[in-house]
Amino acid sequence: MRQDQLSKQRKTASLRNSMESILEQWSRERPDLNLSAMAVIGELLQTSEMLRRGIQDLWAEAGLDFPALDVILTLRRQGKDQALSPSTLAKEMMLSTSAMTNRLDRLEKRGIVRRVDDPNDRRAIQVLLTSKGFQLAEDMMGSHVAKQQEMLHGLSEDERVQLRALLLKIMPEDKPTP
Repeated sequence: MRQDQLSKQRKTASLRNSMESILEQWSRERPDLNLSAMAVIGELLQTSEMLRRGIQDLWAEAGLDFPALDVILTLRRQGKDQALSPSTLAKEMMLSTSAMTNRLDRLEKRGIVRRVDDPNDRRAIQVLLTSKGFQLAEDMMGSHVAKQQEMLHGLSEDERVQLRALLLKIMPEDKPTP
């Protein structure tokens, strides 16, 4: 077994033990409380963080952070040479428009996105991937999906469908924009 896999297993075991310890402590201190929701949410938060770090580490190899990844993949899934207004892009990503401006500035400086005049509205602009940005998305997407597959290797296809269905049950109908 590779050293990094062993380290990951130890860290996962440590997190599980940590959650069990937290639940035991609260059960001792507040036996009157039903801690099942705390247990589920704690496990979800820890799992979410582990998954986020795994994706972030992959994209860090290309010198990109999670916010940049979000912009690049949102633009890429629109199709080649397709543009979005900054406000539409922010809405697609569930962000405020001010947060979007900062992200776009950084990516534009790196030559990954460019802003162009909106052909339908002289007062507006649109954002699209440059050829460099499009190629980056193409190159990274295979690795991105492979990493996701690796992180969920312990789940069968049926279990993945079941997990997604369960998660959707607790997701509000209208996901609010942060």
